[in-house]
Amino acid sequence: AIDPVLPERYRHQRISHKETLEDDIRLQARMLEQMNEGVMLIDSREDSILYANAGTERLLGYSQGELTEKNWKELSEANSFRHVIDDLIRKGSWQGELKNYHKDGSAVWCAVSFSTFTHPVHGEVWLAVYNDVTARKAAESKLRDMTSWREAIMDSANVSIISTGPDGIIRTFSRGAEQMLGYSSEELVGKKTPFIFHDQDEIIERAKILSKELGKEIKPGLDVFIDRVKNGSIEESEWTYIRKDGSSFPVILVISPVINSEDEMIGYVGVARDISEQKRMDRMKNEFISTVSHELRTPLTSIAGALSLIKNGVPGELPDPFKELVEISYNNSRRLSFLINDLLDLEKIASGNMHLIIQKQPLFSLLEQSVQANQPYSAESGIRLVLTGQDDGLQVYTDSQRFLQILANLLSNAIKYSPDGEIVTISSERKNDSVRIYVKDRGLGIPIEFQKRIFQKFAQADSSDSRKKGGTGLGLAISRELVERMNGKIGFESYEGRGACFYFDLPAEPPAASGIYEKII
Repeated sequence: AIDPVLPERYRHQRISHKETLEDDIRLQARMLEQMNEGVMLIDSREDSILYANAGTERLLGYSQGELTEKNWKELSEANSFRHVIDDLIRKGSWQGELKNYHKDGSAVWCAVSFSTFTHPVHGEVWLAVYNDVTARKAAESKLRDMTSWREAIMDSANVSIISTGPDGIIRTFSRGAEQMLGYSSEELVGKKTPFIFHDQDEIIERAKILSKELGKEIKPGLDVFIDRVKNGSIEESEWTYIRKDGSSFPVILVISPVINSEDEMIGYVGVARDISEQKRMDRMKNEFISTVSHELRTPLTSIAGALSLIKNGVPGELPDPFKELVEISYNNSRRLSFLINDLLDLEKIASGNMHLIIQKQPLFSLLEQSVQANQPYSAESGIRLVLTGQDDGLQVYTDSQRFLQILANLLSNAIKYSPDGEIVTISSERKNDSVRIYVKDRGLGIPIEFQKRIFQKFAQADSSDSRKKGGTGLGLAISRELVERMNGKIGFESYEGRGACFYFDLPAEPPAASGIYEKII
């Protein structure tokens, strides 16, 4: 006999299973509605949207009701869906990126995943999941634009732009670098360091100089270029580049660090500019100045000497109307002589023909000599020179003749721009391994707008005032060249209306193994 309970049990199980299935469907529907991604079911035969979740509504701006009335192709850029359909027919799935359109007409880029399955009513159905990647695509587009701009700048610039990793291996090699050096980027990028086009003897010599300056051993390698750049600063210096064909030329090379978002140094960029033409023009200019100056010097010396004799009445007493004319001529001839001497000094420095005999000198004695030599000019101007302190035995490594020339330039300026009856003070002090010499006046100070170019050639704060007070505009430029070539540095402090204080530092310790040495600059 058949147990009458069984049919009822089976019926109960079928009801429970149906309710569970419906609960699962409702749960899945709620999950779909909570998703940030857009989810759609698409009828593969008619391309109509059977279902779209709330994520799709947020993504594209259409209501769910509007979406189910649309063809899914209307939402995407024309023709972008053809390869999607081909893959769905052939493989049953597709993944990629599609450009879609929001209801307001704006573009919405989505990473999309398509898959197919069979629906009991609609037959083959496509399940599409859309994930908004518009922000990423915009960032990628911006990055591409920036890269394009960077490449355009690098390719159009008449300079060599080379980047390296922290190990020195070349990572980028601009078109300007290719044209300048004769190498192709394929030959060097990822394979070589910039040493391949540097003069090796120059690197060795620069390593020796840096070792002395920094007080530590700098080996002839990458550190020669980047030791000063490691702290985030920028290094600018002159180097010799060697082309692939073996020819060489001078460049100004600027090296700067590359820092990532985590403040880590990830490499270096070197920008080099060919200065061959600049060097050639400088040589021509210096040769011209030298020739003209030498040709003028002899006759001008004779003219100044003759005027001096006439001014002092050697040929006889001059009538009063002529005395003023002779005085003006004599002063102008002296001023022209000073200018020629300064031009010749600059020419010697530029051409490397100035000889310096650097040796240990008693500082106080040099300062006394300078005060005595400039006393007549200061007295004539109504200014008193005051040497402060006493002889404390300080020694300085310098060329005595050029030291006196530097101090004469500084004192001359201080005297010229001091009010009548004022004083100019000269002092010195030991500062670590160097000695600092000060020249301080009580004049009007240096105008702020002039301070940046005060050491430039022919720089004068006020041309009208300089004509009245005299001067060539070369004294400070020459002083800076001489100080730096004697391993020192020069600077100033000034506040308008409160005077100026110029100073220069020179080594108190021998910069070479020998206490006395000759240097040609």
